[in-house]
Amino acid sequence: MDYRLQIIQSPALGRMCGLPAKRDKRLLGPPLIIQLRPHIDNEEIQPEYLEDIHLYYCFLSLRLADDNHTPASARDSPLVHSQEFVGTPISSLSLLMNHSGKQGLYFCFPDVGIRSPGNYRLFCKVFKITESVDSPIIGTCVTNVIRILTNPFEIYSPNAYPGSLPPTRLTRHLVMQGAQIHISNAKRRN
Repeated sequence: MDYRLQIIQSPALGRMCGLPAKRDKRLLGPPLIIQLRPHIDNEEIQPEYLEDIHLYYCFLSLRLADDNHTPASARDSPLVHSQEFVGTPISSLSLLMNHSGKQGLYFCFPDVGIRSPGNYRLFCKVFKITESVDSPIIGTCVTNVIRILTNPFEIYSPNAYPGSLPPTRLTRHLVMQGAQIHISNAKRRN
């Protein structure tokens, strides 16, 4: 089985988070949403036929915006210090419907913020937990199945922040299906 990732919705901007992050958590807008498309022999598998979707998860790390290649490993790309990243950098796979009513496999990242102004990208790595006799923990092995980088986005200082983006149609659609995504009614500054 091979996999394809598609970034369905990529963050465009954010306001830097303060310290401590629990009291001043500013989330990226819009939230990152990624679709996983499993294939066998170049034929896409229908999501409802993929067994064990709970064994897939996606992990985010923060990269500088000028890092425009998808690294083969974490050592191949400049990692921004992890203390700059705020929120939940991991998502499990969810079976949700898109706007046209077709089921798909999605990773949603509604709880992500960054502490310093600048231009960044998110490096997304999808893992699958599998069985292996070679694993130090008998019966389990974690395999990186695919990776992708988001488009660059900007984090603004509080004075330069243009304001929150309105929730996207996709975000509202996924929330109606039970996705845990915060929807803000804040108005964008002019």
